[in-house]
Amino acid sequence: MELFNIVISGGVKLLLTDPGSGRSIAPFVLHAGDVFDVFSLLDGKKHITFPVTLQNSLILRAPMDEARRWFTEFTELNAMMLPYLGGMMRQLESFSESLVFDDTATRLAKLILKHTDAGSEENKHSPVHLINRISHETMAEMIGSVRSVVTTQLNRMREEGLILSKRGKLLVKELEHLKERYNL
Repeated sequence: MELFNIVISGGVKLLLTDPGSGRSIAPFVLHAGDVFDVFSLLDGKKHITFPVTLQNSLILRAPMDEARRWFTEFTELNAMMLPYLGGMMRQLESFSESLVFDDTATRLAKLILKHTDAGSEENKHSPVHLINRISHETMAEMIGSVRSVVTTQLNRMREEGLILSKRGKLLVKELEHLKERYNL
């Protein structure tokens, strides 16, 4: 049975896996308020993604027919879905462009910057949220790379004094330098 899923709390990465190589990418990392299996909701076709929780998560799951009824019956839900889908499509577009036009180091820098709280400084460093305490493997999946390359790039950023990593917690040490280094 196809199910429509709403993330109530926690974090979930959606994996697409190549059956031949076994390599995976995670074009979406979702958190509270996000939904998945939207493609199946729209076109009725099976969409194979593998949701993997990044932390303790609560997911509301409903049969696809029931979810379709919600969107028909509750027009305010329907009105909220169009901008949400637009945002997801832009995220996919950005992900695709980055895979084609950016090298791995730049994609990693973009990922870090996307999740950096520039307005809050912890000991004069900018904390990185959401991707904190996740494995290098997961970061690699989020940028279309492999763990060993991400580890090498993180070590290079650390050696250049751009980031700090303590007990799995990632901080951007020099926000502007990180942007300049990768032309962002």
